[in-house]
Amino acid sequence: MERFEELVRANQMLLTDWPKKEVDVLYVFELSEGMVKSGKIFDVVIDDIYSKGLARHIAFNSSKGERYGGHVPGEGWPGSQWYIDNLTERYNRAYDRLSKNLVGKIFFLTEFACHTKQETDSLIKLMKEKQWRSVGLLTVAYHYPRAFMCLIKSMNTLDYPVKAYAMSPKTTNWWQPMKGSQRIEDTIPFNECIKDSRKTLEYIEKGFSCNFDELFHYLFNRTKLLR
Repeated sequence: MERFEELVRANQMLLTDWPKKEVDVLYVFELSEGMVKSGKIFDVVIDDIYSKGLARHIAFNSSKGERYGGHVPGEGWPGSQWYIDNLTERYNRAYDRLSKNLVGKIFFLTEFACHTKQETDSLIKLMKEKQWRSVGLLTVAYHYPRAFMCLIKSMNTLDYPVKAYAMSPKTTNWWQPMKGSQRIEDTIPFNECIKDSRKTLEYIEKGFSCNFDELFHYLFNRTKLLR
């Protein structure tokens, strides 16, 4: 029960964690089409974050959508090209432009990854390479504790501390039909909350993420980093 109470605290804190100023990069986790629709993720990236000057760059996984342990493109999620196409379309609409290749200018691809810990490892590697020191995380609402705790673990493992913020979607359609993790089953966000909570606790037990004490310590001391 105590761990679930800590999970509730973590989720409440992270869902109100937007930064007060621009971050070096916004990282968008790999999500199924239904997940993206449930939080209007692509609109959030361009309309709520990038065009408002809250992120200098946008990064996401370079995977073609392979499932964890698999090799079939599009099996686990629609893939990086789908992100590029949709985000480019919204960028052009917001700025009334006809830009085609924004990769390496605004969009940056991280190393191939198939699950949350691999994604945060690849993100920190990219940030270290680019010398970026602040990041916003964008994903579905129920995923934030696990995503953030994996990122802290990656910072510690790769010895590259950064200021990270959970820039959550403003709204979520909790009844949106979608594919769940790895696109294995049909579900809705409402049903995924408990499943992801259990997975978060499993990640802690397996050492894939930091624990709750480390998360709260990081959030309390974040403003003191990199002064």
